[in-house]
Amino acid sequence: MQLSSILCAFHLFNCYVISAHPTLYPKAVGKRGINDVSVGTEIHLLHKRMENSSRELAKDAKSGTSSNKHALEAMFRSMENVESGYSEMGDKIDKIGENLGGRIDGINARLDRSTYTDEKKHQGSKK
Repeated sequence: MQLSSILCAFHLFNCYVISAHPTLYPKAVGKRGINDVSVGTEIHLLHKRMENSSRELAKDAKSGTSSNKHALEAMFRSMENVESGYSEMGDKIDKIGENLGGRIDGINARLDRSTYTDEKKHQGSKK
């Protein structure tokens, strides 16, 4: 008795699942005025349509964020390279300045003397 009741219950459950599935009913059912059935079908079809597009959007978003992430990482690496280049150039300029420091001071002193003598000559010619 119990076995037959269990089998009957499974059979009814299977019939209920099949008959309650939204894609079972054709779209024409809604046109005939049976709104209860057509609402479930429309919602199911809407979810089915959106499922593919949401998967594609998720893939695009993943690829987009990963490509943006790679682009940002590349930008930071290039900025670090530029900063290290500036620091290297600054070090080289400091070394050149140290090497030329004595020479530049000598050149400046000679220029000062030459302008002083030029001024004396200029003043002497006015008299």
